[in-house]
Formats: sequence, C-alpha cells, structure tokens
Amino acid sequence: MRRRQMQPKHELDILEGDLLVNNHYFDEAAAFYLAALNDDSVKNDPDTHMSLLHRMITCCDGIHDDNSTTQYVKQLLEEARRHGNKPMESVALFNMGKLTYYQEDKDLGYELIDEAIKLMEQSDYAYKYDNLRYNYNTLLIMQQRDELYDDALATLSALENIVTASTSAEPEIASLTRKELKTLYAQQAIILHELKRNNEAEAAYRKWQAAAPEYTADDYIIGPYLANSGRLN
Repeated sequence: MRRRQMQPKHELDILEGDLLVNNHYFDEAAAFYLAALNDDSVKNDPDTHMSLLHRMITCCDGIHDDNSTTQYVKQLLEEARRHGNKPMESVALFNMGKLTYYQEDKDLGYELIDEAIKLMEQSDYAYKYDNLRYNYNTLLIMQQRDELYDDALATLSALENIVTASTSAEPEIASLTRKELKTLYAQQAIILHELKRNNEAEAAYRKWQAAAPEYTADDYIIGPYLANSGRLN
C-alpha cells in the first residue's frame, strides 16, 4: 500500500501502528503514531489528533512509561475540553485516574475514574461499550486489591449490564461475550464469598459452571473461590 501510494502517509502510519498494537509491539507502534501526529493534516484535524493521542497513551501505558503517559494524558485532556469532546475527555480522565491511583493517591484516583466512567456512559461515542468494559474491569482490579468488596460487587453489576451491549461501530463477537460473562460469574462467586454471602456465591459458581464450558483458558480465575469454600479439600 505504501509502494502504490494507495492512502495518505499519515493514514498508513496509523494503520501500521494499529496492527503493531494489536500484536503488543507498543514501542514500534508509537514510532508510527508519532510520525502521524507530526503530519500537518493531522494537526489541523482535532478528532484525528485526539484519537492519536489516545493511541499514544495506550502505547506508553503498555511499556510502563509513566512520564510519557502523563504528558499525553494532559495534552489529550486539554484538547478534549477545548473542543468539547466528552468521550476523549473521559479517556484522559480515566488514564489520569489510573496514574494517580498507582502513585498512591487512591482516593483521588477513584474520584477521577468515577468521573470518567460517568462521562463515557453519557456519551454517544462509537466505541462507548468497549471503553466501559475496559474501565469497569480495571476498576474491579483496584477494588479487589483494596478489599473494597461491596464496591467491587457494584462494579460487577454495572459490568454485567453492559457486557453484551454494543454500538453499530463495535464488532460483535459472540464468543467474546460468553467468555466475559464466564469470567464475571467467577469474580462474583469470589467476592460474594468474601462478603460471607455464601448462598449467592454458590449460585454465581453454578452460573460459572454453565457458562461457555468449551472455554477453559481462564478457568484458573475461579481458583480462590474453590479454595476458600473448601471445594479443594
């Protein structure tokens, strides 16, 4: 495509960056995204420019470069607010919340993440539900780490409500939805058992048993419930 000049250079840079990110080559992808960011046509297109800042945040997060992540998050937040782009403001706030949380200001981190999720829920962003699933799953990890089990259960409830939702722009992958639900039921069983709601935990475990039995790659997730409920004795 480059040799035949089938698309403008910045579009091919974005495409190659996306292919590299999908294979977890974040360093290499960032180089292509940075080239696209410096293209004049991108600089004059706020939506494309912000989408590339979002991609750069993903790359910097993937290689654990907190300084660069912070730089791009601040730039995205400023641009999103200047142009009134609520979905991109949500993306920036969520990533700022993650950074803040792992820098040990957990209360502020949770506050920023909550604000980001509310903004995304109210948006009509094409990839709204992809973002919300990622947001809720990330939030769940934090809450479990901090033993905030009531909050974690509420997060799972919200996640269950949106795990099967999509916009017309999001690819529909039935097997992925069933896999996500199976993981969700495992987490419900674990958290309900921690809250000593044992009958509900058992019901969640039975849902887990019935969900996507052909999918076994993540069955280890149910392990803490099996151990703590005495099923491994």
